[in-house]
Amino acid sequence: MIFQLLRTGQKDKVAMWFKSEKLGKFVHMTYVAVCDESGDFQGVLEYIQEIQDFFELDGDIMRAIK
Repeated sequence: MIFQLLRTGQKDKVAMWFKSEKLGKFVHMTYVAVCDESGDFQGVLEYIQEIQDFFELDGDIMRAIK
């Protein structure tokens, strides 16, 4: 579904976050369509960021995340 949205141009980027069962930590995943100079779809760039530290913050910053 994600790759279809990117391939067809319905979305340029799809992002999500969840708790990884394997890592036991929260991660933020981003998928970005990669296109050539003509705008033709070439593939997908995936990057994953660990965001567990943000969930362990105290104070105003933590309230903004929820």
